[in-house]
Amino acid sequence: MPKQYKILRILPWIIGVSIVGWFYRNHSMLSLDNVFTYPLELLLIVFAIYLVYLVLSILSNIILFANWNHRVSFWKLTLINMAAGTSNYLGPMHLNIPLRIYMQKKLLGLPYNISSSCKLALLFIDTTIVAAISSAYLLRVTGSLHYLILTLVAIVVIIAAFLSLHRLKLSTRYNLLNRTINFAVSTINNIRQIRFPYLILIIVLAVIKRLLSSLSTYIIIMFFAPDISFLDILVIHSLATFLGIISFMPMGLGVKDISFIEMLKLEGVAPDISLSIVIIERFIWTLIPLLIGLICMFYVTHRYDIKEIGPDDEM
Repeated sequence: MPKQYKILRILPWIIGVSIVGWFYRNHSMLSLDNVFTYPLELLLIVFAIYLVYLVLSILSNIILFANWNHRVSFWKLTLINMAAGTSNYLGPMHLNIPLRIYMQKKLLGLPYNISSSCKLALLFIDTTIVAAISSAYLLRVTGSLHYLILTLVAIVVIIAAFLSLHRLKLSTRYNLLNRTINFAVSTINNIRQIRFPYLILIIVLAVIKRLLSSLSTYIIIMFFAPDISFLDILVIHSLATFLGIISFMPMGLGVKDISFIEMLKLEGVAPDISLSIVIIERFIWTLIPLLIGLICMFYVTHRYDIKEIGPDDEM
């Protein structure tokens, strides 16, 4: 990353830690004893759900690549997915996108615009589903269409930001605007070529992934607060996830967590219970993938001689 953008790696952590610090300052008497009493068998079930989620995510990529007549290895794509995911902790707006498409070029021989089109199409579908659930919840609670309009605007801004950022990351030359426009046109044309059966299958997989993600949280919550329904968790977890996305924080750090805790409080869940739920979920869905991803990153960089992106690697 160019030196002038190094601050992007530090700024989100400063903001995220500040949010978490503010929360602890206002809830200084919270106890984490509940975390250590959570049953191991339930923890294994939650981890199994995460593994199914991961497999479905990889299959979604493979299906889209097949739409553009590119066959890829499931195991290499999994390796790339885990390795690139570690960069989510380096800055906002999922900086793993440029790293992911760069590694897919080096390891799988996929053109940059195809990898970018795949990622952006999946991003748009996943974000739209989360936003739709969140908007329905807010519309039901407030009765206002303003949230629906703001959600649609937020989706457009998110896609534009992701597109601009990873194009900027992969470009080290001048005339950035024209190059970005050309790349955007190429990407949009690729997305328009997604055939209807492939699109339906991708949407179905995205819906299943959203349900699995909420089911994972629901299983964690059942142990502490069995009175909350799965539908409530689905909408609350989706809204917290969406707030984390539009915050552009790495993995929604702080924003998603505090939002989820505060919304659970409205459902009558005590803050220390909510905090325990968030910690367990982060352990399964964030810490373990990070550790595995670091191992994958070490293997990929040494096995395939992955270097820093330079002018010769532009789209």
